[in-house]
Amino acid sequence: PLYSSAASDVYKRQNLAHAKSAAARSNKRILTLFTGSDWCPPCQTFEAEVAHDQQFAGIFASSFVFYKCDWLRNTPQPPVVEQEVSRARREYGISQYPTLMVLNAEGEELDEVDGTRVRDQRNHDRGHR
Repeated sequence: PLYSSAASDVYKRQNLAHAKSAAARSNKRILTLFTGSDWCPPCQTFEAEVAHDQQFAGIFASSFVFYKCDWLRNTPQPPVVEQEVSRARREYGISQYPTLMVLNAEGEELDEVDGTRVRDQRNHDRGHR
């Protein structure tokens, strides 16, 4: 299903218009993950250790719709997906990966976080260095 709440599926939504619509219907904000899952080692680590973690998803699922903008360099994508990713990257001025951005249901940016800092803080809190 497109709108699954399972942690492993939390970032399956890759269409911003659908995420906006879901956020408006459910009165939630959008937690956007800008990533490069097939070329960016920090992105791969962030997704494995944080973004798809059951606890992470559980904390945010009640307040957020999840949207993933995955800029792939080595994996072919349908042209419509490439266009969506390019448009979103330009619209939000993304130049660092991974980036988490909080949007309202209209798609306006409310906050931005460098995903590597979230991962590093989480590892520090768990006693990893």
